[in-house]
Amino acid sequence: MKERKIIKAFIADCPIKGRIYKGFKVGYRLLPDTDKWEKTLDFNAYAAKLAQRTHVKRLDLLIVNEQEIWIIEAKRRLNPSSIGQVYVYQALFKIDYPSEQRPIQLGVVYLYEDPLTQLAAEQQNISLFKVDLTDG
Repeated sequence: MKERKIIKAFIADCPIKGRIYKGFKVGYRLLPDTDKWEKTLDFNAYAAKLAQRTHVKRLDLLIVNEQEIWIIEAKRRLNPSSIGQVYVYQALFKIDYPSEQRPIQLGVVYLYEDPLTQLAAEQQNISLFKVDLTDG
């Protein structure tokens, strides 16, 4: 099952108000200066693509309202990597948008739970959103 269905179910009954961006990219400020690369003999398109894959990440969901910004990862099964991903995405967002003053909230939307990861997320103030796909 793809995460798209989980995202779609979450958006359909989204508890967070604001503008929703799917696949929002972060990490651009960490990209090497491709203009400088093009002027050298070492530049090639493959290297530029590789740098982009390494540095640029896509947030499953970014929700923005006047009070706060939400970074949300979607997973079929809640797991420790989902916790790490939202922290990495938060760091990249702060690098790309250093003047942003609104607080950043982190969340994971998932289908199947994992009690240990759930406990860790709650201790780190990461919001958890369980979706149910049985209706569609």
